[in-house]
Amino acid sequence: MNPAEFIPRYEQALASQDWKIVAPLIHSNRSVTFSTGQIHRGRAAVEEGFHSIFDLIKDEGCAMSNLHRVLK
Repeated sequence: MNPAEFIPRYEQALASQDWKIVAPLIHSNRSVTFSTGQIHRGRAAVEEGFHSIFDLIKDEGCAMSNLHRVLK
């Protein structure tokens, strides 16, 4: 899947606030930094972080903006 295909799928998955929908899009080596500045490294930590965020934003929508792609 290329970035143009991934990003809308990821945004829809996040909007669902359902880890079972988000999980297939998360690589096992993934690191995620939330707006709190907290960094979650690895799938288990990322899952824990998403559950915390989903609990905080239950009644809110989800949108992505100002995206930057990092290449190695």
